[in-house]
Amino acid sequence: MKILVGINNFIRDLQTDEIETYYLETVSEQNELISKNRCWRVDNVGQFTLSGNRTFYSGGNLNQADRVLVYVKETIDCHHEVVDTRGQKVVEVTFRTAEGEMKMIAVYRSHEINVRIFMNALEDFLFNEKRTKCNFSIDDLNIDIASEEA
Repeated sequence: MKILVGINNFIRDLQTDEIETYYLETVSEQNELISKNRCWRVDNVGQFTLSGNRTFYSGGNLNQADRVLVYVKETIDCHHEVVDTRGQKVVEVTFRTAEGEMKMIAVYRSHEINVRIFMNALEDFLFNEKRTKCNFSIDDLNIDIASEEA
């Protein structure tokens, strides 16, 4: 399974008619899961669909860019859930592989959320996610690990 993460442009940087061309030409054809963190607020996420992909959007309420957008190829049997972890939305996508059930967790920490509060909430959330054989997390946490505050 090929996975692409961390496309670091805001969705707002692309015009609606450019989004499908951009992703299809650069990444969508080669990847089955795409996670776009730090996604800008959009009123109609349907305008950013990709042919052959399902779109899962976290929504958000902290600022203009605190969302996550995940594309999953339609050929992958999966289900998703948007979970609120003390104010920050997380997108979970659960799917089956030959090795068993897997879960992808996509999260973005806004600069407006205190690092320690966020990390405690994320730790609690991940501890409760041990139900599947293999979990992997795709994150943009905005944490300077060399900082005294981290």
